[in-house]
Amino acid sequence: MIGLFIGLLGGVGLAYFLEYLDNTIKTVEDVGRYTQLPALGVIPAMAGTMAAKLTGRRKPKGLTNGKAPVREGQKLPVAASNSLTVFDNRSQAAEAYRVVRTSMLLSAAGSPPKIVLVTSAQPGEGKSTTVVNTAISLAQLGSSVLIIDCDLRRPSTHKILGINPAEGLSSYLTRNIGIDRLIHKLQIPNLSLLPCGPIPPNPAELISSARMRDLLKEMAARYDHILIDSPPMMNVTDPVILSRMVDGVILVVHGGKSPRTTVQRARQELQGVGAKIYGVVLNNIDLRREGYDSYYYHYNRYYGGYPSDTNV
Repeated sequence: MIGLFIGLLGGVGLAYFLEYLDNTIKTVEDVGRYTQLPALGVIPAMAGTMAAKLTGRRKPKGLTNGKAPVREGQKLPVAASNSLTVFDNRSQAAEAYRVVRTSMLLSAAGSPPKIVLVTSAQPGEGKSTTVVNTAISLAQLGSSVLIIDCDLRRPSTHKILGINPAEGLSSYLTRNIGIDRLIHKLQIPNLSLLPCGPIPPNPAELISSARMRDLLKEMAARYDHILIDSPPMMNVTDPVILSRMVDGVILVVHGGKSPRTTVQRARQELQGVGAKIYGVVLNNIDLRREGYDSYYYHYNRYYGGYPSDTNV
């Protein structure tokens, strides 16, 4: 009995000690406590797994110049990456991105934000996936949406969307070239992409140029919403420069991976230049493990009562 008691006491103490050593952000409560920013949405870890079931079968020819419309509730065409969410109308992933969409639209007083920068504190947190899926969710409302890949160091949105452009944003910023020929109208209705193009040797200088500012003004007159994908904030100034050209910024945080101090430093850098931060998207969360058991149960129970017809 004494040995059992000591073992139980030691196990509880070890659990608390390991929790104390874990300095990552894992829950919505952590977001508010350590960043003093609102949580715009929680993206479940199953989103990538769901897409992988489709994308692992074959490599597509691309999503450009397609004719078939994609309505909310339909499955999207197969993409070149397993980062593209399958937008089943009743999936948790689809609902999670709709929550992010709604939070973003309501984040600015007076009118919805037009130009939004999406970035993260460090690589591998899912910012590009968040940009693409949020843009798709906005386009499904009937709004014209443009994705601009301003990650002039390691671009990835064109890979997620399954296109292989030879020219893009860097081409426009370095040469006297028309912007219309660089914008790809995607198969998904109302959605377009301005890819990165060839990786330049001086990304920060191009991003901070007057030509970049003029481009954003021109695109803002054409599209209802513009989502900008930027590099992570670790060791580069590109996101800080871009944050002064947009209406607001969304920070993507990988649950259980992003250290609190790193996210706090990213927030401080943005606020230091006067950027408006709309909030945090908590990405790759296991809903069954990180305190969302009740949500997970009620969500599946709610949708489980409906038939499979997506028109319901």
